[in-house]
Amino acid sequence: GFCSWLYVRDHSSSNSMHSTGQEAVVFIFNNTDNFWSSLVPRLRLRGLKPDAKYKILEPIPNTLNRIPANLQVVRTIKPMFLMGEKVVFMHGSTLMNAGIPVHFLTRDDCFMLHLVEVPEQEIDLN
Repeated sequence: GFCSWLYVRDHSSSNSMHSTGQEAVVFIFNNTDNFWSSLVPRLRLRGLKPDAKYKILEPIPNTLNRIPANLQVVRTIKPMFLMGEKVVFMHGSTLMNAGIPVHFLTRDDCFMLHLVEVPEQEIDLN
């Protein structure tokens, strides 16, 4: 199992001239000894706009990786990202319904993701 905290801020209702739309930060923590499995749990977020597109950044990537042949966890020079890439784009409905796959490598593993709503004209997910 794991626990998480999600903080969402809606800039569209504030007087901020620098940001529009939503911005969110999610912290995900492993809280069990069962950190390896062929089953990967998913974290379904709440409070996002279903029709909005979000840019998801992982500012602090993991420095560990699992060797598939023997499942040994080793330190790596290349940063390892929870979503596979440093920046990923997803719809709010996907984040809230399908969720984010959460794959822990160690007992004390954790992740931080920063989500920023992207204006419709800036990116095409298709």
